[in-house]
Amino acid sequence: DAIVSYSTNNLGFRDQRVRNVVKNRADSKRVLILGDSFTEALGVEFEDSFAFRLQELLQQDGKGAEVLTAGVVSYSPRLEYRQLRGFFDGGYHTDVVVLMLDISDIHDEGKEYFGWDGYSEAERESKQLEQQREIETALREEAEPEYVLYPRLLRRLQRQDAPLAPRYERVARFQWTEQPEMRALPWVDAGISICADTVGRIGALCAEKNVTFYLGIYPHPTQLAGERCIDSEYRSIFREVADRNGIELIDLFPAFCELPDWPAYFIDGDIHWNARGHALVAARLRDRLGGFAR
Repeated sequence: DAIVSYSTNNLGFRDQRVRNVVKNRADSKRVLILGDSFTEALGVEFEDSFAFRLQELLQQDGKGAEVLTAGVVSYSPRLEYRQLRGFFDGGYHTDVVVLMLDISDIHDEGKEYFGWDGYSEAERESKQLEQQREIETALREEAEPEYVLYPRLLRRLQRQDAPLAPRYERVARFQWTEQPEMRALPWVDAGISICADTVGRIGALCAEKNVTFYLGIYPHPTQLAGERCIDSEYRSIFREVADRNGIELIDLFPAFCELPDWPAYFIDGDIHWNARGHALVAARLRDRLGGFAR
């Protein structure tokens, strides 16, 4: 496995180096990107991340721009809303916010983080410790021979019935758009409703701050390996959410669904984008954001 370097700035965001982010940039425009591990650029160097590449592309276009990536593994919209509000409450300014919504956010909001708004701080810490133990157990399972992570899916090889199939292929968190029996799980509709509501809240907060807001959606490998990638229910749901709230949508489904060799854009044996995948995302974002820094 590749070892990548990690640095964070004073906001706790992953960055090219340890540095202090100024509250307001007088010399250039700023883009703040919210999201989970895809946005954090898990598994690649920061210089290969779509956030850093987007900054380079905007600067090559002659537009002064700083791109901040606030991505954190397993974050979902309600956590990202708190993160954004803390950013603004701290006196920081941005011209654009992009929320990169992930299919796993539905599960996280509908099941894992459900009810967190009513928890005390101690209860949230207890819940986090419980989740950490669950993750550690899952990782130990993945180390067993029958739980090889992801390669069968990413190479489009035929699925096998459990328990020989990779655990990843049997997880409803990623499969609810592909498996009818998983779509009927109670947390799916709850998660969709919470995500839709929170996306609207983030949009309203940005409007209050006179900040341009974009919602970004992209396909997960489970959707790319399925039969309905371009017609995914996930895509249609959040296109409608964006339309209903008057939010600018950045739809990355066509960019990935139409690739003849989509596994080449992912880290081998992993669900996350490699440098090539991040470059594709950066180019598509530049196409949509290129005019903001005029």
